[in-house]
Amino acid sequence: MSKAIHNRFVEIAREFSDDLADAIAHTKPLQLTPRKDSPFPERLCRAVAGQQLSVKAAASIWSRVVDSVARAMARIALTLAADKPQPRRVSGEAVAK
Repeated sequence: MSKAIHNRFVEIAREFSDDLADAIAHTKPLQLTPRKDSPFPERLCRAVAGQQLSVKAAASIWSRVVDSVARAMARIALTLAADKPQPRRVSGEAVAK
């Protein structure tokens, strides 16, 4: 975070509470580094689920989402790998190619 952004946070906080603004002012700007361990959309979905539910419930729901996506991807792969031109023809793919 830049110093300008940090200062802006202090200004905004001052509108709500002098104590909050002082606390933010006495901290250094956060150094945010991009995470590489998982894609942003996945982290966002997990964060939203985690904020709405208990950790155990969020983990259970996330596990079901991952399983559901895996099953859907497997069905798509099987459909594309099948030697049946009809599903591919519907998608606009030329069978001869």
